[in-house]
Amino acid sequence: MNLFSRRVILTLAVLPVFIILFPTHANAQGQSTTCCADSIPAVIVSPAYEIKIVDGKFQVRERGSQEWKRASEITEPIVINQLDGEHKIYVVTKAIRPPKPTHTQAPAYPPTLKKSGTQGQVLMHLEVDEQGAVRFPTVDVTSRPEFSEASIKAVEKWGFKPATLDGHPVAVVIVVTMNFKLP
Repeated sequence: MNLFSRRVILTLAVLPVFIILFPTHANAQGQSTTCCADSIPAVIVSPAYEIKIVDGKFQVRERGSQEWKRASEITEPIVINQLDGEHKIYVVTKAIRPPKPTHTQAPAYPPTLKKSGTQGQVLMHLEVDEQGAVRFPTVDVTSRPEFSEASIKAVEKWGFKPATLDGHPVAVVIVVTMNFKLP
């Protein structure tokens, strides 16, 4: 079964901070990490929209509606969160020019998993802020906690040309899939 054929539903709210609840697992060092392909995270509540990730893409629907639409097909901007009263965070729609990577780095393959021949994937979402910096990288689904840790460390070093709305930089949430495959 493809790990990412599962649906991850994100419900986001206008809150002063991101509050995200995920099932966790203690790794070999006793640290708590996001866990397991069977875990479907529970995430934040929004007064206006529900958001889910299907096949690595955002889908949205207005609260109370039964119809899900790909975010990329919607023509108006959708604010999915707001920090500090002014810092709006959008999902990328037709109204928003998406961020462009200026620097990316592949995650380091965890040595024990490489040695054992273990392969896997990580599906995560993160905010790219108005300056193009990565904020709040969050793992939604992972095949192994070690892959999650490596993926987060990698994306924290990424840089972007920010997304824009009407020519002005804006913060957006994007989906990132990391594949860990051996030759």
